[in-house]
Amino acid sequence: KRLPIAAQINVGLGFSGFSGLLMLAMVLPGVNMASVLLPMIICTLGTTMVRPASVSRAMDIFGEQAGTASAAGGTLMFVTGGLVSFVLAVVPWPPSWSLAVFILLAAIVSYALNRMISRSAPDSELLAEEA
Repeated sequence: KRLPIAAQINVGLGFSGFSGLLMLAMVLPGVNMASVLLPMIICTLGTTMVRPASVSRAMDIFGEQAGTASAAGGTLMFVTGGLVSFVLAVVPWPPSWSLAVFILLAAIVSYALNRMISRSAPDSELLAEEA
């Protein structure tokens, strides 16, 4: 309740984007356990901030169909995960490079989508405060 949903999503995406940049910087000299583990811990922190907030936002936007919105979000998450796994497997880069680049790109695209959604559908908690 301290941050609006859009801000919580942006902070989580910031952590994820930072983890992608950090992984790229750490794998330049060579891959070791710390160069993958530390950025992935930071990315997981970002994911744990983004995922519940995005589910709440989907249920707010489609309040009368909250269960359907939540289920659709879960389905999209698994389908996207499968597609990303396939793409990462066929990219001709080292796995740590492709993972870092994908995390960074995903954070950028997600941030842009969050901005678009924020402009078209303001958070219900902000509307409640104004009422």
